[in-house]
Amino acid sequence: MQGSGLAKPLQVEPDPAIETIESQLRAEGIVDTPELVTAPPPRLTPKPGKQDFDLRGEPRTLFEQVAGAYGIQVLFDGSYQASVPAVRFRVSDVTGPEALRTLEAATDSFLVAVSEQVALVARDSAQKRTELTPVVSMTAPIPERLSIQEAQEISTVVQQTLEIRRIVLDSAKRVVYFRDSAQKALAARQMFANLSRGRAQVEVEVEFLSVGRTSSLNYGLSLPNSTSIVNFGTALGNVVKTTGGAFATFGGGATLLGLGITEARVFATLTKSSSDRSLRSEMVMLDGQPASLHIGDRYPIITNSYSGVVGNAPAAQSLFPSIQFVDLGLVIKITPAVHENSEVTLDVSVESRTLGSRSANGIPEIASRQYQGKVRLQDGQWAVIAGLISTQDAESSTGIAGLSGLPGIGGWFTHRTHDKNLDETWIVLKPRLVSLPPWETITPPIWTGTETRPLTTY
Repeated sequence: MQGSGLAKPLQVEPDPAIETIESQLRAEGIVDTPELVTAPPPRLTPKPGKQDFDLRGEPRTLFEQVAGAYGIQVLFDGSYQASVPAVRFRVSDVTGPEALRTLEAATDSFLVAVSEQVALVARDSAQKRTELTPVVSMTAPIPERLSIQEAQEISTVVQQTLEIRRIVLDSAKRVVYFRDSAQKALAARQMFANLSRGRAQVEVEVEFLSVGRTSSLNYGLSLPNSTSIVNFGTALGNVVKTTGGAFATFGGGATLLGLGITEARVFATLTKSSSDRSLRSEMVMLDGQPASLHIGDRYPIITNSYSGVVGNAPAAQSLFPSIQFVDLGLVIKITPAVHENSEVTLDVSVESRTLGSRSANGIPEIASRQYQGKVRLQDGQWAVIAGLISTQDAESSTGIAGLSGLPGIGGWFTHRTHDKNLDETWIVLKPRLVSLPPWETITPPIWTGTETRPLTTY
């Protein structure tokens, strides 16, 4: 057996349910077109408005009268029994879908939409449902905000909830395929879209507040601690010219000497200074997704080096030091979790790294401070997550030994200095909801009927 070398075209078999309906309609001379095989399942479109009914009769007559009142033409399955007990049908102020669904339950029948204005009526049984209910395949795109793993979890939930026959997820094209009856496929696609709605978006305002205050007080008596002796004599032709200083002389002639007289001073000075610094940053993140903020530099640290003598040059060229870049400064990592009533939980991790004052083998020491914690806030509420207060109070005194310690008058011979330094650093956070979480938006209910009696598609 030899092949022709050409691939045969792919043959697509028509849907059995649609083919059964088409054969019956052709046999009755209602339609004669092959477009029904490939056309999507139609939906009935009853006339708008509400009506009242008070009828009694067999199911065929009731369906013709009720459906005709809303502009729907009904056809009956070949095995639909004509001689059945009469049914009393009395409803008021109902729309077309409500009236037809009520009549389906009263007569144990179901409708299959042939077109927008034509419906096929059949006795409700599992066999007839399988034969006449159209089976369709529908697609739903996977939003970019969802990962493939999240889309698979949502597809599993949809399949188990609605008992869909088959769900296929194409990760390359980011598409989910649903195959089942028209009612279930439509419900599955709507449920997948509802569960795929975007997460809440949170904007976190981060502020670093630094306040510094310094004061210095100096007061007391400043006494001279040195003086000079000048020879004013004329021995050996010595000539001394003064520059206006005060001297106390003693001696005379060739031994005339002068002792410099200095001045004492009483003083009191006060110096104060203050500085405020504020650094503000905003971070936007999704619910449940971490975000990081780094303020600082990346410093190279040698982690591995070689020192010694190598016999050959190629080996020496291969011994290069290993360098690791360390993030210096402030690193903040925040993971938000949005709750009901516009509340947000922030999982915060803060680390501050600076170069230490010591080093080992040329490798500097890294000083690190860390904070990890959680805080729950309302939308727009501030919270101080970490703070550092540094206070320094120093006092010193200098004076003449013996005299500065005398009671009462010792202060006149003492110089005192009083220094105060206060530094405060705060890290403040404020979350704000940019977009609401999915549960804050009302999800429309999906009405699919019962497991044994699915709703007719309108």
